[in-house]
Amino acid sequence: RPPRRMHRSLTPRPPVRRTIAIVDCGFGTIERVQRAYEDLGARTIVVADDVRLLAQADRIILPDAGAFPDAMRQLRTRGLDEALSYEVLEGGVPFLGIGLGMQLMAAVSDELTETNGLGWVDARVVPVRPIEADRLTPHTGWNEVWPVCASPLFDGIRPGEAFHFLHSFHVVCA
Repeated sequence: RPPRRMHRSLTPRPPVRRTIAIVDCGFGTIERVQRAYEDLGARTIVVADDVRLLAQADRIILPDAGAFPDAMRQLRTRGLDEALSYEVLEGGVPFLGIGLGMQLMAAVSDELTETNGLGWVDARVVPVRPIEADRLTPHTGWNEVWPVCASPLFDGIRPGEAFHFLHSFHVVCA
Protein backbone atom coordinates (compact mmCIF):
# COMPACT_ATOMS: atom_id res chain seq x y z
CA ARG A 1 0.00 0.00 0.00
CA PRO A 2 1.49 3.46 -0.95
CA PRO A 3 2.29 5.86 1.89
CA ARG A 4 -0.47 8.30 2.76
CA ARG A 5 0.19 11.77 1.35
CA MET A 6 0.05 14.65 3.76
CA HIS A 7 -1.78 17.75 2.72
CA ARG A 8 0.91 20.23 1.66
CA SER A 9 -0.15 22.90 4.18
CA LEU A 10 0.10 20.39 7.06
CA THR A 11 3.60 19.25 6.19
CA PRO A 12 6.15 21.17 8.24
CA ARG A 13 8.64 22.89 5.98
CA PRO A 14 12.14 23.70 7.13
CA PRO A 15 13.22 27.31 6.64
CA VAL A 16 15.02 27.96 3.35
CA ARG A 17 18.72 28.12 4.10
CA ARG A 18 20.68 29.46 1.17
CA THR A 19 24.36 28.81 0.65
CA ILE A 20 26.09 31.97 -0.47
CA ALA A 21 29.62 32.02 -1.87
CA ILE A 22 31.44 35.26 -1.12
CA VAL A 23 34.40 35.72 -3.45
CA ASP A 24 37.55 37.02 -1.76
CA CYS A 25 39.77 38.99 -4.17
CA GLY A 26 42.42 39.31 -1.47
CA PHE A 27 41.80 43.00 -0.71
CA GLY A 28 39.89 44.65 2.08
CA THR A 29 37.57 42.73 4.33
CA ILE A 30 34.65 40.53 3.46
CA GLU A 31 33.62 39.95 7.06
CA ARG A 32 30.86 42.60 7.03
CA VAL A 33 29.18 40.99 4.01
CA GLN A 34 29.61 37.52 5.49
CA ARG A 35 28.21 38.59 8.88
CA ALA A 36 25.20 40.35 7.28
CA TYR A 37 24.14 37.24 5.36
CA GLU A 38 24.75 34.90 8.27
CA ASP A 39 22.57 37.18 10.43
CA LEU A 40 19.83 36.64 7.81
CA GLY A 41 20.21 32.87 8.18
CA ALA A 42 22.35 32.08 5.16
CA ARG A 43 25.26 29.66 5.19
CA THR A 44 28.30 31.39 3.72
CA ILE A 45 31.37 30.00 1.99
CA VAL A 46 34.37 32.25 1.46
CA VAL A 47 35.95 31.45 -1.90
CA ALA A 48 39.55 32.54 -2.28
CA ASP A 49 41.55 29.86 -4.08
CA ASP A 50 39.32 26.78 -4.35
CA VAL A 51 37.09 27.32 -7.40
CA ARG A 52 35.21 24.09 -6.62
CA LEU A 53 33.53 25.87 -3.71
CA LEU A 54 31.55 28.00 -6.17
CA ALA A 55 29.66 24.90 -7.30
CA GLN A 56 28.29 24.46 -3.75
CA ALA A 57 26.58 27.84 -3.74
CA ASP A 58 22.98 28.81 -4.45
CA ARG A 59 24.06 32.45 -4.80
CA ILE A 60 27.38 34.23 -5.44
CA ILE A 61 28.49 37.63 -4.14
CA LEU A 62 31.53 39.56 -5.33
CA PRO A 63 32.05 42.33 -2.78
CA ASP A 64 33.72 45.70 -3.11
CA ALA A 65 37.47 45.55 -2.61
CA GLY A 66 40.51 47.27 -4.12
CA ALA A 67 41.20 48.66 -7.56
CA PHE A 68 39.85 47.16 -10.79
CA PRO A 69 43.21 46.02 -12.28
CA ASP A 70 44.35 44.41 -9.02
CA ALA A 71 41.01 42.64 -8.48
CA MET A 72 40.96 41.26 -12.03
CA ARG A 73 44.58 40.10 -11.68
CA GLN A 74 43.62 38.22 -8.48
CA LEU A 75 40.54 36.65 -10.12
CA ARG A 76 42.57 35.53 -13.15
CA THR A 77 45.53 34.25 -11.11
CA ARG A 78 43.19 32.09 -9.01
CA GLY A 79 41.08 30.92 -11.96
CA LEU A 80 38.05 32.57 -10.42
CA ASP A 81 37.25 34.60 -13.55
CA GLU A 82 36.48 31.47 -15.58
CA ALA A 83 34.80 29.69 -12.67
CA LEU A 84 32.53 32.70 -12.01
CA SER A 85 31.64 32.97 -15.69
CA TYR A 86 30.78 29.28 -15.81
CA GLU A 87 28.63 29.29 -12.66
CA VAL A 88 26.81 32.54 -13.42
CA LEU A 89 26.50 32.56 -17.22
CA GLU A 90 26.27 28.81 -17.88
CA GLY A 91 24.85 27.59 -14.58
CA GLY A 92 22.46 30.47 -13.96
CA VAL A 93 23.54 30.96 -10.36
CA PRO A 94 22.23 34.34 -9.14
CA PHE A 95 25.05 36.86 -8.73
CA LEU A 96 25.37 40.12 -6.81
CA GLY A 97 28.31 42.43 -7.44
CA ILE A 98 28.74 45.10 -4.76
CA GLY A 99 30.58 48.27 -5.81
CA LEU A 100 33.75 47.12 -7.55
CA GLY A 101 32.24 43.64 -7.70
CA MET A 102 29.53 45.04 -9.97
CA GLN A 103 32.04 47.00 -12.05
CA LEU A 104 34.07 43.83 -12.69
CA MET A 105 31.17 42.52 -14.81
CA ALA A 106 32.02 45.18 -17.43
CA ALA A 107 34.09 44.52 -20.53
CA VAL A 108 36.78 47.09 -19.67
CA SER A 109 37.80 49.66 -17.07
CA ASP A 110 39.79 52.89 -17.24
CA GLU A 111 40.80 52.73 -13.55
CA LEU A 112 44.60 53.23 -13.28
CA THR A 113 45.22 51.48 -16.61
CA GLU A 114 42.89 50.06 -19.23
CA THR A 115 42.00 46.58 -17.99
CA ASN A 116 39.67 43.93 -19.37
CA GLY A 117 36.95 42.84 -16.96
CA LEU A 118 34.80 39.71 -16.87
CA GLY A 119 33.02 40.91 -20.02
CA TRP A 120 29.52 39.89 -18.93
CA VAL A 121 28.18 43.33 -19.80
CA ASP A 122 29.11 45.42 -22.85
CA ALA A 123 30.18 48.36 -20.73
CA ARG A 124 33.13 50.51 -19.70
CA VAL A 125 34.04 51.66 -16.17
CA VAL A 126 35.00 55.34 -16.27
CA PRO A 127 35.78 58.05 -13.69
CA VAL A 128 32.91 59.97 -12.14
CA ARG A 129 33.01 63.49 -13.56
CA PRO A 130 31.01 65.93 -11.42
CA ILE A 131 28.70 68.15 -13.46
CA GLU A 132 28.43 70.73 -10.71
CA ALA A 133 31.47 72.74 -9.61
CA ASP A 134 30.79 72.14 -5.90
CA ARG A 135 30.70 68.33 -6.24
CA LEU A 136 33.76 66.30 -5.29
CA THR A 137 35.14 62.92 -6.23
CA PRO A 138 35.14 60.41 -4.84
CA HIS A 139 31.39 60.72 -4.58
CA THR A 140 30.53 59.89 -1.01
CA GLY A 141 27.39 60.22 1.04
CA TRP A 142 23.73 59.26 1.34
CA ASN A 143 21.57 59.58 -1.76
CA GLU A 144 17.99 58.67 -2.53
CA VAL A 145 17.58 55.88 -5.07
CA TRP A 146 14.62 55.88 -7.45
CA PRO A 147 14.48 52.62 -9.48
CA VAL A 148 13.57 53.14 -13.14
CA CYS A 149 12.25 49.58 -13.58
CA ALA A 150 11.04 46.72 -11.39
CA SER A 151 13.74 44.46 -9.96
CA PRO A 152 13.77 41.78 -7.26
CA LEU A 153 16.77 43.63 -5.79
CA PHE A 154 14.38 46.39 -4.70
CA ASP A 155 11.62 44.16 -3.28
CA GLY A 156 10.67 45.59 0.09
CA ILE A 157 12.61 48.82 -0.48
CA ARG A 158 10.62 52.02 -0.90
CA PRO A 159 11.33 54.29 -3.89
CA GLY A 160 13.42 57.21 -2.63
CA GLU A 161 15.14 55.11 0.06
CA ALA A 162 18.60 56.43 0.98
CA PHE A 163 21.70 54.37 0.20
CA HIS A 164 25.31 55.18 1.09
CA PHE A 165 27.73 55.68 -1.81
CA LEU A 166 31.51 55.87 -1.94
CA HIS A 167 32.93 55.68 -5.45
CA SER A 168 35.13 57.40 -7.99
CA PHE A 169 34.11 55.29 -11.00
CA HIS A 170 30.84 54.28 -12.62
CA VAL A 171 29.67 51.94 -15.37
CA VAL A 172 28.62 53.24 -18.78
CA CYS A 173 26.78 50.59 -20.81
CA ALA A 174 27.19 50.46 -24.58
